[in-house]
Amino acid sequence: MTTSSDRESGKAIVRNGRSFLPGIIANDLSGDIQAQTREAFKNVDACLAEIGSDRTRVLMVHIWLSDMALFQDMTSVWNDWVDADIPPSRSCVRAKPITENALLEVIATAAVPSTVWGRQPIERFGMVRGPGRPTMCLGLGIGDWYTVCIIAPDCTTGIVGQTQQILQMFDDYLAEAGTDKAHLLTAEIWLKNMVDIDAVNAIWREWLGNAGRPAVSLVRADMAQPEMLIEIRITAAR
Repeated sequence: MTTSSDRESGKAIVRNGRSFLPGIIANDLSGDIQAQTREAFKNVDACLAEIGSDRTRVLMVHIWLSDMALFQDMTSVWNDWVDADIPPSRSCVRAKPITENALLEVIATAAVPSTVWGRQPIERFGMVRGPGRPTMCLGLGIGDWYTVCIIAPDCTTGIVGQTQQILQMFDDYLAEAGTDKAHLLTAEIWLKNMVDIDAVNAIWREWLGNAGRPAVSLVRADMAQPEMLIEIRITAAR
C-alpha cells in the first residue's frame, strides 16, 4: 500500500504565526474519493495538532483534484469537515497528484494560536454555503495579511469578460479588507486554455496600472465547471 509517509514532504513549517502544511494525501489510496478526502483531512487535523493549531484556525486551503467529476463527492466531505460559521478560503482545480492512485492532494495554511499574530481575530468576507456548494469564504484576513480567491459570477462572457469580472471584484474585496492592489504580494492564476494567456496578461497589466507587480504564477488547470475559464487567488498586505 502506498501511504503519505512514502513522500518526502516534511512537516508543517511555522513562520511569523502561520503554519504552512506540506501536500497531504490519504494513507489508504485504495478508497474512493470520499474515503480519501476524509482521511486526507484527518491527516490535516493531525498535522495541525502537532504545531498547536486546529481546523478552526485554517486560513487557506488549496485542493488538487485528479478529476473534476469527483468535485461534488469531495465537496460533501469537505462540508462535513469545516465549521460552517468559520470556514477558510478554498480553491480547487484539477491536477493529477504525483502519487499513484491518489485522487486528491491538500495544501493548507493556518494560524498558530500560541503566537501573538495567531491570536488576532480572523476576518471573513464573501461567505459561500448552501446545497451542493462548498462551505468557504472568498476572502480572509488576519493581521496585516489578506487573501481572496474568485471565479467569475457570469461564466457566459468568455475569457475577457470572466477576467474583467474577477479583477473588478478584487477591487471591491480589497477595499472592504482595508487594502488595495498597490499592496498585492502574490497572484496565482489558473487558466483553462493557454491560448488565452495573452488576453489575460493584457487585462491583468491594464488592471494593475502603476500599482506595482506582485509575484505571479500561471498554470493550466480545469475548474469546477467546464464553462469556468479562469480562477485567480491573490494575497495582499494591509
